Amino acid sequence: MQSLARRFRVLTTLLVLAVLVAGCGDGNDATETTEGAPASTAPASTTADTQTPAEEEDETSETTADTAADELISVNAAYIPVSAAAALHLGVNEGFFEAEGLDVTLTEAEPPSMIPSVLSGDIDFAFLNAPAVMVARENGLAVQGVAAASKNSLEPEDHFIQLVVNPDSGISSPADLAGRTVAVDVLYQLPHLSLLNALRSEGVDTSSIEFTELPFPAMPEAVAAGDVDAVLAVEPFATLSEAQGGQILMSASEGQEPELAQSVMLASEQFISANTDVVDRFIRGMDNAMAFAEENPDTVRQVISEFTAIPPEMAAQIRLPAFRPGFDDESWSQWMDVLVSEGLVSEDFDVEAAYYRP
Repeated sequence: MQSLARRFRVLTTLLVLAVLVAGCGDGNDATETTEGAPASTAPASTTADTQTPAEEEDETSETTADTAADELISVNAAYIPVSAAAALHLGVNEGFFEAEGLDVTLTEAEPPSMIPSVLSGDIDFAFLNAPAVMVARENGLAVQGVAAASKNSLEPEDHFIQLVVNPDSGISSPADLAGRTVAVDVLYQLPHLSLLNALRSEGVDTSSIEFTELPFPAMPEAVAAGDVDAVLAVEPFATLSEAQGGQILMSASEGQEPELAQSVMLASEQFISANTDVVDRFIRGMDNAMAFAEENPDTVRQVISEFTAIPPEMAAQIRLPAFRPGFDDESWSQWMDVLVSEGLVSEDFDVEAAYYRP
């Protein structure tokens, strides 16, 4: 019965999303015209009458190439103002998308709007997470992950999602959570799913734990006051919880491979099919931005303070996501195991169809 209730909740959410998509119409025409930069129509040189035909052809070709190189393809991408979106912003700020011939406009959006926006054609690429893509596909929504946006840190203690407990709660190991109350932001979303997997990897019966929903900003005070026994906090709220006396019990990445797909950029299958060259360019730009972010954590911290509400002094302290580029095929299969366990996707779910390969 509990599994059916979970599935009903997810299905209800996705039905709402489908209604929103239906109400958005056929989308704009711009997404159908972004397959490549338009060819230049620059006139031939006025000195052509003094040149040989071969020389004239060479000069015209060079002029056309130079003009085409200056014309960028405009695309838009939606993001959530969280640290895991840092590489996307660096792709714009550091010119990695421009180097691929793309002019990427970033738009802040709420998570529930991401899938409807790409399906309607209002947005070309959207920031979300791998489990959300898989659950959407299970329910008939034609979206695919196209590029990694963040990954797990190599060491669990460095992961940006941590389970924090009140030091007076008497909880010193995951097994002590039996019969206790743990706050998560939204049930059966990526942080909660990650924690369920982590607890099972430690041999904990997750059915013995009471999970309740609580917004991230309310978590530090709630656990400090003892209103809940533990909170699953993302940064900067994990660091804020520690500053108020909370203690880290475990990372949500326990039991996960470092290359597990976490935050991803997604697109609709229709857009991918009609704009394969643009998608390939976007992936290259995103991968180069990820590699840059992985090697330049100080720049990551700076840009986080620019597009989120995290002040620079806090951005300097928080745990950062990892930004190693590319998808690992096995990582999607690991998410399937988690989602099947929760009754959110069927055992015959087509994992390989959930993400695009150039």
